[in-house]
This record gives sequence, C-alpha cells and structure tokens, in this order.
Amino acid sequence: MKSAIKPAWHRPLPPFRISFGAGFAALFALVCYFDGSGMAGAIFPAAAIHELAHMGALVAANAPPRALEATITGFRLDYSGELVGISKLVCALAGPVAGLSFAKLCAVCGAALKSDYLLMVAGSSLVLNVFNLLPALPLDGGRALLAALCFALPEATAKRIVKATGVLSALALLGAGVALIGDGMGVALVAAGAWLLVLQIIDRR
Repeated sequence: MKSAIKPAWHRPLPPFRISFGAGFAALFALVCYFDGSGMAGAIFPAAAIHELAHMGALVAANAPPRALEATITGFRLDYSGELVGISKLVCALAGPVAGLSFAKLCAVCGAALKSDYLLMVAGSSLVLNVFNLLPALPLDGGRALLAALCFALPEATAKRIVKATGVLSALALLGAGVALIGDGMGVALVAAGAWLLVLQIIDRR
C-alpha cells in the first residue's frame, strides 16, 4: 500500500508575506530623493532577481520561505524547515550566482540594444552581488564561508573566523573609500564600510 505522506517537495508552500520596516522605507525614500541618475529604478530588478534565486534554492532544499523582511540592515528571508550540510552553502550562494548571471545578460542585451537602462541594471546587479560575496555576516559571502568552515571546524570556531573576516572586510572598504574620497565612489565605499562595520559590532551571534 502506498504511503499517504507526500514528499516535502509535493507539499503546499507555506503562506508568504513581505514586510518593509520603517528604517528601510525612510532610507529608500532618501535614496530616491537624491537620486538624479535613475539608479534606484535599476537596483529594484537586480535585488528582485537576487532574492528570487534565494527563494528558489530554499524551495529546492525543502525549506520554503515564509517571509521576506526589508529592514535598514538589508533583506532577510525567514524560511520553514532546516538547512543542513551543503544546502546551507548552496542557498547562500544562489542569490549572488543568479545576480551575476543576470548582470551579464543585461550587459549583453544593453550593448546590443543600446539601452542605457539595461546597462545601468547590469552595473547595479554587478555591484550588489559582488558586495554580497564579501566574507562578512549577514552578507551571503559570510553565510557561505560559515557553512563551508563548519564542514571542518566546530561551529563556534567557524563563527569567530567569519567575525574576523567581517571586520577586515569592513575596514578594507573604509580604507579604499578614504583613498578614493575625492569622487563619488569613495563616498559610497566609506558608507558601505561603515554600515558593514556597525553590523559586525552589533551582531551577537
């Protein structure tokens, strides 16, 4: 007799919600107000592809997402079930891999169609996903590094290593920003480095 229990991937997905915190809303409004190049509109599809890839990986790993929360510290996916072993690494890297592929596609299409918007989306997706690959929590690179280290080291040791690489990454961004402070890129790097350093300081994991 066949079992009445369905495999996890055949079960209905849990309810999904999206929430936007007040800090995120205020920051987004500020960016839109000072954005004279249309960059805010280019970031949206880049971020959407990134998060959709994470969600797809979670569904494939039988840990379907339940909520996407946008806060002043970034996006956070809450999911059901538990990620173990290689699935942690795959789900962490799914967003950056899809995002970088999307950046390449937009760059090729933008050049072929002579579309400034597609080229801007390509640049936004490239920057977003390269930044997310930095070995610092809560970024994807930090989560991937932690998952990889846990294969060979105790979790507590792995977390201390990732904490150190997170601080070093933040300091490297700050140093690069100070060196380039004369242009817009320098200001952006200082802001990103300061934001990442604050996250390392307040993170108690």
